[in-house]
Amino acid sequence: MATYNLVREMLASKEILSLHLKTAFYKPTETRHKILLESRAFPSDHYAIESQLRLNGRTVEDSMVDFFQILLNVIYFMYLLFLFFQSYTLEFSGLYDFILFTSVRYFSLQGCLVGWDLAHAFVNVPLHLHWWDVDFACWCSYKYGCTGAGGLAGIFIHER
Repeated sequence: MATYNLVREMLASKEILSLHLKTAFYKPTETRHKILLESRAFPSDHYAIESQLRLNGRTVEDSMVDFFQILLNVIYFMYLLFLFFQSYTLEFSGLYDFILFTSVRYFSLQGCLVGWDLAHAFVNVPLHLHWWDVDFACWCSYKYGCTGAGGLAGIFIHER
């Protein structure tokens, strides 16, 4: 049996281009066409998602769902879980949400792909995307990677 050492992370042109590339995963149907996105994400993320929705014949109003609205609907049930893990939240400097929502894979168990924009995480925190079972991610290097304007971006796509 042959084994392959696959490259898991790679450099790409720009972060927004990387995000557009990963939208190749978006295959909307009549019953599964929604994209969950945080309402305060980077404006460029919103533009990329909105354009992909329109390219696929969908409307932003029908197909883009605000993550925080979903979170508000389940916040009561999450409260006890949060209290239990509160000490770990501080220890991991905010990585709790990232690890929880990806590793537990709630959305993946529903048949959704889970992707991350890691522009502010790149260089600031250790990223174990494969180990966390992230489906895909992208990040820029111009800010925290100190490459300046025009710096390369990175992308991650899980081999499964």
